Amino acid sequence: MREQWTKLVLAVDAELTVLERRVKKLRELKRLAIELDDENRPPGAVAVASDTAKGRSGRKQSSPLTAADAVDVARSLLAHGPTTVGQILEKLGRSRTQRAAAAVEEALEQLGAGVSGRARGGGNLYALGDEHDDDLSQDRHVLLEKIGELARSAVGWSDEEFQYQLRKRCGIEASLEEVRVARLQMNDDEAAA
Repeated sequence: MREQWTKLVLAVDAELTVLERRVKKLRELKRLAIELDDENRPPGAVAVASDTAKGRSGRKQSSPLTAADAVDVARSLLAHGPTTVGQILEKLGRSRTQRAAAAVEEALEQLGAGVSGRARGGGNLYALGDEHDDDLSQDRHVLLEKIGELARSAVGWSDEEFQYQLRKRCGIEASLEEVRVARLQMNDDEAAA
């Protein structure tokens, strides 16, 4: 008898899980339909009432961030030097979501900003044109210098070990590809000398 009740509980649990997934998908479809309706509605038209446009607290949620919303803030921060997506979002008063980060990256691209290095904590630093190129060459020079210093004590280290030691001893975040290229360049420079 007990086995039958266990089977019944498991069956009901499985059915509830399926229904919860369906409800979640339907809510997502409704949210997308409302979002599309909002984007395609002519000016002055009345919006469709939405339960999902309001959070649980009853307050209306902010509209999705667009690149146009982020361009001015990104421009002002870039004028003061390299910046990160997180700093731009913070200045905009927005939380970091995948969609918001993509909008900020699009704004940075529109401004002609490129990745100029890594910020403390692992995010990309973005800078404008000449500044971007200068930072990359400076970063490469520092990377080569640190790899040269480590190579004096390194015996048979792999690229992964160099990457680890750069992070641990020098506080430099570098990809394996950057380490490989820097080591090859360093070896070429030594062979030419």
